[in-house]
Parts: sequence; structure tokens; C-alpha cells
Amino acid sequence: MKNQILRCLLPAMAILLLSSNAKAQPHHSRNRSHHGNMNQHSNSRISGYQFNNRSHTVRDRYGYSYGTYHQDIIHPNSRYIVPHRNSRHNGTYYQENGRYYYYPQTYNIRPDQHLNARPQQITYGSFSRTEDLGSRLESIANDFCLELHANYRHNRNFDEVYREAYQILETAKYIHKEDHEKHQGEIAREVSKLDDLFHHVQDEVSRWSSDRDHHNPAMGIQSHLGLLESTIHHLMNDAGVRPRHADGNGHNQGSSGTRTAPRPN
Repeated sequence: MKNQILRCLLPAMAILLLSSNAKAQPHHSRNRSHHGNMNQHSNSRISGYQFNNRSHTVRDRYGYSYGTYHQDIIHPNSRYIVPHRNSRHNGTYYQENGRYYYYPQTYNIRPDQHLNARPQQITYGSFSRTEDLGSRLESIANDFCLELHANYRHNRNFDEVYREAYQILETAKYIHKEDHEKHQGEIAREVSKLDDLFHHVQDEVSRWSSDRDHHNPAMGIQSHLGLLESTIHHLMNDAGVRPRHADGNGHNQGSSGTRTAPRPN
């Protein structure tokens, strides 16, 4: 009789155990999901960028750090971020909802520092920030040429692509010079050339490989391209030039020193 009762109880106990495990599993999943949400909150993606809510750092999609932004400056729908580089280029450019903005003095801002600055909308064709953007593009293009020359000379079509990258650098220098002389028509013509130049260089370089990591190991070639693209887009808006190419999600803090890109052969 006892054996019969035991045989009857065993299936019931098994059902209870299965039921208990089934109830416990969703609870475990909720814990994991919550933990994942915390990570997502602390390192969320914003239109191709990564924003860490704990450290207040912004990185591009490849992990290169754009610096620290303690104020409410970078938003989830921000695109084409051109970050502060140093005390000279100390503000940040970005695009939001199709409009272009410049936020002054984001470089070296402490968490406890009160910031009275407000974002300034850059009106299409206003030529209000051309000198600063031309100067930034000159620095970024110079770094890009140095990176190409140091690490990518073994790739196919290097000479042609390097000449075009160097042409972007020369155009940036020319735009910077012409802005001082207020030749806006000439600036617009030069800016209109940058779009085609950049996208041809981008198409070629995106398939290249590096033979070593020599010049700037913290910043890969894709980060260079993203920063070039973002700066060119802001320049085109400021100079009143419409882009002809499908855009992507655009992307240095700190000075790269005084090295100058070598001239192409």
C-alpha cells in the first residue's frame, strides 16, 4: 500500500518541481534583462556614437573617444559630431533634426563648472564658422595623410588615393586662407569639390588593410574618415553647398603635434 502511495506521489512532486522551475525562470530572465538595461543606460548608442552616462564620454562607433561632455550637449539624435580638439578648437559641432549647431567651449569643462553657453544654430550659407571649420579640417586632413603614409602604403591605388587625400588638406588650407580675405564665392566653389574627393577616398580606403599600427594607435582609419566626413558636412552647410552623395553617420580630442603630412610623389 505504501509503495502504491509513493508511486502516486512521485509524479505529483515532479510536476510541482517543474512548475516551480518554470516560475523561477522568468524571474531570472527579468534580472538579466534589468542588468542589460543598466549597461545600455550607462553606454547607450546615439546615431552611430556611444555615450557613457556614467563617465560622460562620447565615442564613435569604432570606440575612439571624443572626450568628456558633462553638460547636456550630445543628444540621442545627434549626428556629424565634430568634437573639441584642444584649447584652440574648444567647441563642438553637431547636427540635430537636420539642423547644424555649434556649442562653444566644451573643452576641459569640469562637472562642477556652470556653463552659460548655448548652442548656436549655423544657418545654411551663413559663412559664420568657415574659418574655424577650415582650420579643423586642415588639422584632421593632415592627421589622415600622416596615417595613410605611415600605415597604408602597401595598398592598391595608394598613390592616387594619397594625392586626393592631400588635395583635401590643400583645399582646407586654401579655404582657411580665403576666409580671411572674405572671398565667399571662391570658398563655396572649393567646398563643393570636397564632397566628391572625400567619397572617392572613402570608397578606396574602406577596403584597405594596415601593415602596422604606427602613427596613432588610438584612432583607426575609419575614425579618421568619420571625422573628415562630419567636418566636410558642416563646412558645406556653412558655405551653402548641398551634398551630392548619400550621407553616413558622421565622427579628436587632443593635439596631434606639429608634424606635417609629407607631400605626394
